[in-house]
Amino acid sequence: MKRVISTIIAASLAAAVMPLAAADGERFNDVPQSHWAYQYIEDMAGMGVLEGYDNGSFMPDSPVTRAEFAKMLVGAGGISKPSDIRFADVDDGAWYSEYVAIAAPYLTGAGDMFNPESGVRRMDVAAAIARVFGGDTSVADINALTARFPDLAGLSDEEKGYIALVVESGIMDGFDEGVFLPEDILTRAQAAAVLSRAFDTTVVLTVGDEVVYNRDLVKFTIDTMGYEDPEVKLELVNNFATIFGAAQLAKARGFALTAEDIELVEELVDEVEEYDLLSSPDFIRRVYTALAYENKLFEAYSGEIDPSDEIVEKYFSENYYRAKHILVDDEALANELLQRALAGEDFDKLMIENTTDPGSETYTDGYVFKHGDMVQEFEDCVKSTKEGGFGMCKSDYGYHIISRLPLTWNAAGYDYLKDEVIDSIVSDAVLPMIAAEMEANGLVPEINTEAIESVG
Repeated sequence: MKRVISTIIAASLAAAVMPLAAADGERFNDVPQSHWAYQYIEDMAGMGVLEGYDNGSFMPDSPVTRAEFAKMLVGAGGISKPSDIRFADVDDGAWYSEYVAIAAPYLTGAGDMFNPESGVRRMDVAAAIARVFGGDTSVADINALTARFPDLAGLSDEEKGYIALVVESGIMDGFDEGVFLPEDILTRAQAAAVLSRAFDTTVVLTVGDEVVYNRDLVKFTIDTMGYEDPEVKLELVNNFATIFGAAQLAKARGFALTAEDIELVEELVDEVEEYDLLSSPDFIRRVYTALAYENKLFEAYSGEIDPSDEIVEKYFSENYYRAKHILVDDEALANELLQRALAGEDFDKLMIENTTDPGSETYTDGYVFKHGDMVQEFEDCVKSTKEGGFGMCKSDYGYHIISRLPLTWNAAGYDYLKDEVIDSIVSDAVLPMIAAEMEANGLVPEINTEAIESVG
């Protein structure tokens, strides 16, 4: 039984080089705990993104070159895919050539020149970080930006758009004088602050040689329904643990991805980038690549599993739900509609006249779903409502007045869901086997639940 990766959920940093210890436990002798960027510098140095000097100093006020920032961006952002972009002034043997090749789509050059030894301007840093997140400048409020920072008025709309995105996100800011100083060169302390704000490097999951950071969890936005719920976040991390662990088992067994597998991975990544304003393509690529490897292992385990029609029908009846709903923004209207439904008024008529959910026109017989398919509040309300009954809940989308409907496999004609149901049955059987093999091979996930609860 093949597990189709496109229907499942949706970077290693350089090794840390510890500098000479400063007095009183401080990492650098010129960055006391009273320094405004102390914690930012500690965070980035602790991850190996920034390093000090042999004399124990960090030199926080020193300027950062474009080559140096390329390395910092790659390390902090967990970016690992090299581009085909090459520059005439970047020799293949230069220490920074690999970092520039990876960072080039984000930290762009001028024609065929990268100017690696020039200082990196604040405006270029803003643009690079916004591009890493796939930022769409068309949604940025550049008028509000230039009103706040008049010294940006001479920049292009695109340049102002990138700056607006990072300012609105709290990653960068201007100065007390009401200026942004786009042409100023970034200092090492400023670099630490910007990178720490942009890329949260708190570890939330370790399994084998795979590490998932807070930055990855925040930016993994294929489906954010219910994301504020700590239980949903934990479920997502547990899924990542299985995916990355299974992928490492598959590689150890000698499984390899085909050209078709790799092409599918890139197609899925492109789909996510198309719909997400602030996605993390490199992490998404890691997830889908791991899913492709997991699929190989999954097939090896599931070859002998062939559930009968009776088992399929039983699973469907125990794990799927059917409901219609009326979605409205106003609480008073929602309560009124609920009372009218309870009084016996035609629910379909109420729905046609009041709902703001366009899906109601497509799913005329109601939504048929299993756990994880719908907004969490909607799911919980349907589950707590008896068949034939009505309920109401509130989600980020508005107020849902729910009519839970009966669901019978044969009577409702849900054969089109059979493959999905079979996949679920096989998954329930295979995943414990994969978990047991992971444990036997020392791939025991370490999950930072405290960090997960702070995400979002």
